[in-house]
Amino acid sequence: MTKTAAAVAVLTLLFAAPILAQSSPFIGAHVAGASLTHATEQGATHPVEFGSGFGMHAGVSFGDRFGMLVSFDRSIHGVKTGDTDLGQLDILGRMSCIDVGSAKAYLTAGLSREGASKASSSDFPFGRLSPTAGVTGQLPLSSRLAVDAGVLWTFGTFKDSQGNGAPLVQRAFLGASYYLFGRK
Repeated sequence: MTKTAAAVAVLTLLFAAPILAQSSPFIGAHVAGASLTHATEQGATHPVEFGSGFGMHAGVSFGDRFGMLVSFDRSIHGVKTGDTDLGQLDILGRMSCIDVGSAKAYLTAGLSREGASKASSSDFPFGRLSPTAGVTGQLPLSSRLAVDAGVLWTFGTFKDSQGNGAPLVQRAFLGASYYLFGRK
């Protein structure tokens, strides 16, 4: 019985400490752009086309150094990719690496699930999970509002609406986050 009580106490502390240290949950919206990189038959890669889009995100910070972020964005790519509607759902962890005043830069990594369809289609199937990494940043404007920006790379096998394979999706975003309870 004593070992069980000790294990419960340790687990409670492990889960309670980050919750007590959290800055606040946040939600936000962003504009996004994505670029696909296609592989040639010789094995070389070349960027195909940049497409603009939009997205939304939500997350929580645990203290000053670590946070979790869930993000979804969509972008439309034109003629070179057959009018592809590209969407990505990300589950990311981020760790603060550089602080300049109140601004923070984060090393960001996690998993993404990509989906693509013809831009005119209502069917939007999501593919496999792929690793994603990049650098994101946040500049607080007030205790509740912050500007977000970042660059992310997703590595995997992505197919555009013409069936061409892309081993890399590069994304950039700029947006704003609203902290529900204010930042500490």
